[in-house]
Amino acid sequence: CYFSSKHSSLICSIFIEQKGESDDPIEVLWNINDRFDLREMVKNAITCAIIKENCTVKYTITFHIVKDGQDIFSCAINSFTCCAILMGISLKDTVISHSDDVCNVIYMLHKQKVLGFYIEGALQN
Repeated sequence: CYFSSKHSSLICSIFIEQKGESDDPIEVLWNINDRFDLREMVKNAITCAIIKENCTVKYTITFHIVKDGQDIFSCAINSFTCCAILMGISLKDTVISHSDDVCNVIYMLHKQKVLGFYIEGALQN
């Protein structure tokens, strides 16, 4: 799935394969090595969203950042959700994200609750 917003764009791909005994059920890969905080927040949101009970498959989610802007976090969350829905992956809830100049919010649509938020350096003087 290619997802573009006002400031950012990226490609999300989901690969499904048979899970080995020692494999984690979810692996998230990026084409960048920096932005560790961004990568961990997105991985945590994805891990919370995917139903993993009695899971015999491994999901490998890859993100390729085309344009890295201030709303890349929300762009990644929303592209994952679109890709997962198109592939028919069982999700606990539809996870969406919104960015403004101060923070990024992850929201569970049907449970109507905030899953998490990510504050960037915009609050610093």
